[in-house]
Amino acid sequence: MPDGVSRMARNISRYCPITIFDCSTGLTDPATRWAASHSHVAVFVTPASVAGLEDALEYAAAWRGNPLFAGTPLLVLVVQPPSDRTFSASREAGRLSRAGAPAIALGHDRHLAAGVEVSPSLLSRRSRLEAVTVASRVLSAAIPSPMPQPAAHQPTRRNAHA
Repeated sequence: MPDGVSRMARNISRYCPITIFDCSTGLTDPATRWAASHSHVAVFVTPASVAGLEDALEYAAAWRGNPLFAGTPLLVLVVQPPSDRTFSASREAGRLSRAGAPAIALGHDRHLAAGVEVSPSLLSRRSRLEAVTVASRVLSAAIPSPMPQPAAHQPTRRNAHA
């Protein structure tokens, strides 16, 4: 990635606590490689479909196997296609998580599917709640877990009146 882009991204990150890069498909594109290697978390978005789930598992395996990316958490966002009731985004996200690819679901919303500027007031209540859940999971994945602190020894107290 050219130095100018790296410098610009660093400058943006000083003023914007969250920066989202919409990268091209695959891990071989130089811009994708740069963005992924400089990220705190990567989100792979896929539809709840046979091809989408296979892609997610393949992508997660490639991610874990690449030393450039392996240190960056990967979260799969499974979205519900509008007309497909064969697959459930939430059920498929659970399957991916059990298979070792942490995943979360986002149901279908006509406003989001329209591809226009997102207006929270036009989102369904369910979509707003799911969006908060997705944001929470992404932020949680981006922040490293603190080291567990040893529990301080507390004397056991018994209630004499119990």
